[in-house]
Amino acid sequence: MMERLFLGFDTSNYTTSLALCSENTVLWNRKQILSVPEGHRGLRQQEAVFQHIQNLPKISGTALPSGQVAAVGVSVRPRNAEGSYMPCFTVGESFANVSASFFNVPVFSFSHQQGHIAAGLFSSGRQDLLNQRFLAFHLSGGTTELLLADGIDHISVLCASDDITFGQLIDRTGVLLELPFPCGKALDDIFSADIPLIEKPHFSFHAGNLSLSGFENKIRSFLEKGISKDKIVRYLFSVLVSGVTEMVRPFLSDYPDVPLLFTGGVSSNRYLRRFFGDRKRFLFAEPAFSCDNAAGVALLAVHEWRKEKWDGK
Repeated sequence: MMERLFLGFDTSNYTTSLALCSENTVLWNRKQILSVPEGHRGLRQQEAVFQHIQNLPKISGTALPSGQVAAVGVSVRPRNAEGSYMPCFTVGESFANVSASFFNVPVFSFSHQQGHIAAGLFSSGRQDLLNQRFLAFHLSGGTTELLLADGIDHISVLCASDDITFGQLIDRTGVLLELPFPCGKALDDIFSADIPLIEKPHFSFHAGNLSLSGFENKIRSFLEKGISKDKIVRYLFSVLVSGVTEMVRPFLSDYPDVPLLFTGGVSSNRYLRRFFGDRKRFLFAEPAFSCDNAAGVALLAVHEWRKEKWDGK
């Protein structure tokens, strides 16, 4: 019997990605970060859509390995929530539907958030949690949410940021410091935990959700006062780690012994991983599977195909 293969497409706001899985593992996971003009803080949707259309043929590479494509997975929205929509996801959805028609196989649709979580569970060796209860932090440029999952199909938000996200705070700080966008890696390279903290961050919550926009103003004021770049980065990462701690603190006792997964591009932050990574309860994906990627939706296609026992007839 030929090996069954599963394609995954994800066209997020900043990364074009295409992945191929077998029933047991990720065979390849190809990505192309979208180009953002120097000094800009992001892309308009029409710019992202155009780049995705250009990128997908480029990253498709050579022919598929020997095997039979059994299903296609694709992310079609940011989150499984009413009104969650971004035009850039229509590019991946279109390519996925064409591929599924060509191979005469089903196409399974997921949210970008579900893909992030599935990739994180795979990379941390806990795919068994796809059908179990777990907590998850989704920390990215577009999302700062602490989630409760009763399996991958039933996800609810426990706590979130109510203005900007940690990813936006990180990128906006990087742009202020004249670093290339997206700015996470460049800021990671500057960071040192040995540098004294300017001041301890203080957080405010509104209706249970965290407010972060005040820290952007605070960082801007530090820069205007001539405070050095390395001290600003030290403060920024303290805001990240302390803010995550404040968000999760009330829920750790409510859900004892429930694993907590960190996913999303911000979860690649080295200080965050160092701070939480030595505790068995906390799960971190490898950075390649934390940031935007299509591996998660390809793996979810495997998961759905098995549930439906699709036989291709």
